[in-house]
Amino acid sequence: MKNITIAVDNQIHRQARVRAAEQDLSMSAYVARLIAEASTKPASIPTPYEQILALRKEIRGFAVGPKISRDELHERHRLR
Repeated sequence: MKNITIAVDNQIHRQARVRAAEQDLSMSAYVARLIAEASTKPASIPTPYEQILALRKEIRGFAVGPKISRDELHERHRLR
């Protein structure tokens, strides 16, 4: 078993001590459990493609119209 030294601010240390005590664990056992749980969970960070798909699902009321040619696009007076 390996030892790890970490530095946290006083408030986080206090909260962690309380949570460890609530679970009847030492600080070392509590932190080891947190690390073990974090390392066994699959990464939940969506890929850029998944982010785009999620955003598309949120968009409502948008429809793609007919394609406009380059010449028509630059004839701005006709589009107004």
